[in-house]
Amino acid sequence: MSRARARSAIALALVALVSCRGEPEPAPGPPAAIHGAVVIEPSELGVGDLVTVDLVVVTPPDHRVRPIEVSEPSDALWLLDAEALPVRRAGERWTHVTRVRARVKQAPGEYAWPAQTVEVEGPDGDVERVALEARRFTVGSIAAAMPDRLEPFGLRAPEREAPGLGGLRAALLGSAATLLALGAGILARRARAARRRRRDAPAPDPTPAWVAADAELAAALAALDGEPDAAADHAALALRRYVHRRTHRPVETLTTEEIAAQRAPGRLRSRWPDLVDLLRRLDALRFPGDLAREGGRAALREVVEDARRFVSDSIPPRELR
Repeated sequence: MSRARARSAIALALVALVSCRGEPEPAPGPPAAIHGAVVIEPSELGVGDLVTVDLVVVTPPDHRVRPIEVSEPSDALWLLDAEALPVRRAGERWTHVTRVRARVKQAPGEYAWPAQTVEVEGPDGDVERVALEARRFTVGSIAAAMPDRLEPFGLRAPEREAPGLGGLRAALLGSAATLLALGAGILARRARAARRRRRDAPAPDPTPAWVAADAELAAALAALDGEPDAAADHAALALRRYVHRRTHRPVETLTTEEIAAQRAPGRLRSRWPDLVDLLRRLDALRFPGDLAREGGRAALREVVEDARRFVSDSIPPRELR
């Protein structure tokens, strides 16, 4: 073999060797600095919408975010539940998320999820406090989107499952054990927090449910001439609270159609259709804006008086002796 051919063969061998090795792996980046934020989805909210609030904290590896106590966060939201999601580990960056679900209950306007502080525990046991800044959000009106609609919305049927979700279903099933383990820890913490709340809570109100409901409906009647919209809202909430006190079934955050779809509780089974009818009559006055029309306040007064009669007629017979 000539010298030229030998040099060519050596060059080709070196090229092949470099190609087999591939590109070098990038060096790992520096650990993430500890910081956090509040994320609210969706960005555009309407009254009655479900909203997801993520309390996000980013840390270096082997750090732990202590359980976050979530109380009633804002006058605009009803708190439904909260859970700590599995930690997402990406190299030197660990992301901890506590997910809160709530329902919008206030009229359109500007509101804010309050600022709060969370505690992060390092691998050596040191604790660092991380501030989560307040997050503003807007509740918009849905009336402009459907100007001709005069009746409340009913229940929406669930969307059909999209094709090609087999892999997602398999991934969810594969993570079930991890979620169960995390859920057991969360339930244990919630049980301890519940015991603390019961220990520190004031004595329960001995006022009978029908007495409290009648007082709330009487207050709605007293406010009807000056603030009819607030009176209608207060009357609808008073009926829902009455159901909660009588049957221990929390329905304050449910729509009328969701209440109508429920199985009637034993203590109010015979009166359940009357309750649903009263809530629908209130909805018919509250949502389309009938209170601003002639005769709207008179119609509201009639409904609230019927609601007081409903409460009076549903008092247990043993309480009338």
